[in-house]
Amino acid sequence: MCEFDLEKLRAHDVEELEALARRAMGPMLGAVRRFARDDADADDMFQGAWVRIQEKIDRLVDARNPVAWCVAVAVNHAKGVLRHRARRPETVSLEDVGEPVDSEIDPDAKMVRREVVEAVREALAWLPEREGKAVVMRMVEQRPIAETAEALGMSVTGTRELLRRGMRKLKGLDRLRTAYLDLVG
Repeated sequence: MCEFDLEKLRAHDVEELEALARRAMGPMLGAVRRFARDDADADDMFQGAWVRIQEKIDRLVDARNPVAWCVAVAVNHAKGVLRHRARRPETVSLEDVGEPVDSEIDPDAKMVRREVVEAVREALAWLPEREGKAVVMRMVEQRPIAETAEALGMSVTGTRELLRRGMRKLKGLDRLRTAYLDLVG
């Protein structure tokens, strides 16, 4: 016997959907973690899957086990996210980017530039991987926010929040601030 009322779910009854969410959250997160890079990625996959569930709840025909249906939707969503990522070219990390070749730069300026590049690399190492990728794509590669979000498999809003957190952490690093001030004089 099912603990959920199929008609209420199809009618988007808030209390019934909340009950389903509470019951299905653990199994859904467990299922998408197998596909995710980290916990934040799993949370994003879960949220995306929950949106799909709400959009497709009218397709739920077997009320005996809606939690299993939710898990199936979550797994399918996670696989879709991975397929989407596979179609996107991999981003370039700062470690792969060499110093610009410019014979006109004086040796002192080159040294300061090297120090700044090293300070940025060290600062990015302090960030969680996903925040670091977002900062590099947006601030170094100058990608539009929508493209950055797509490359990360996130919503634009989630990407903005990720960038905000990453930039706030970077602004708090004294070594980075000192190197920047040396660069701009």
